[in-house]
Amino acid sequence: MQNNYHLRSKDTTLSKQGNNKTLFDDWFSVTKGITKEEILVRYFFDPLITYRRKLEDLQEVTDAYRPSNEIAKKNVRQTLSNLYLDLKLNGHVLTLDDCRASFSRHLNKVLNLPRDKIHVPNPFVSRSIVSQNKCIVYPHKVGSMIRNLHATHKPFSLIFLDYTSTWKGSISTSPSRDIESIFQYMKLTKVSVLAITICTRTTTKKKRYLEDVDEAKKFVVKCASKRPGYHTRCVNVTTYGVIATMIFVVSI
Repeated sequence: MQNNYHLRSKDTTLSKQGNNKTLFDDWFSVTKGITKEEILVRYFFDPLITYRRKLEDLQEVTDAYRPSNEIAKKNVRQTLSNLYLDLKLNGHVLTLDDCRASFSRHLNKVLNLPRDKIHVPNPFVSRSIVSQNKCIVYPHKVGSMIRNLHATHKPFSLIFLDYTSTWKGSISTSPSRDIESIFQYMKLTKVSVLAITICTRTTTKKKRYLEDVDEAKKFVVKCASKRPGYHTRCVNVTTYGVIATMIFVVSI
């Protein structure tokens, strides 16, 4: 029997023709209160988050969006803005933001940073993030954007690379290469903050990569040491679900 699925225009859920039960009814139990509309946006329409992942891995995809993890993400954003204030930073910001421009919105609200000081690399130029008008969006990956800006741009004080891949990266993402580009090309203020978020588990292998956190920390320190006069230290590591965020302070 052939299964034909269609998208309902009224309630934006996938349904099976001839059956009142929707596909999302089976999945909704693992989302812990996330609306079906949010699942569609996060899973199907935001290429920076989960566009490459398979439908059968939805359980792991939604792990990162459980309410407790959302609170942890807000705490990470607050920690970064507090450091920006406490260290009296005033430079530009580079961030990998989500389709809702969550971090850019936070910076606008809490730090009163103008749009032209927040820079977001997005090779897909997602319409949703552009429409927020909270940041400047560049049609480049992180490394390409850094190389294009380094000769002409003002120094950066805060860099938040919020990856959805593991430290090993993927076909289109390489956290280690991006870190190398930052310390090789970017202009940084005398004191700056670098934060990196990685996933500690892949969707294809039910394995945790907690050793990646230590490897990433050592790699950042190593890259910074190659640039004369640069020193860096890890000041915070936050883990929530399968996600880990490392925060570094870089000084010249």
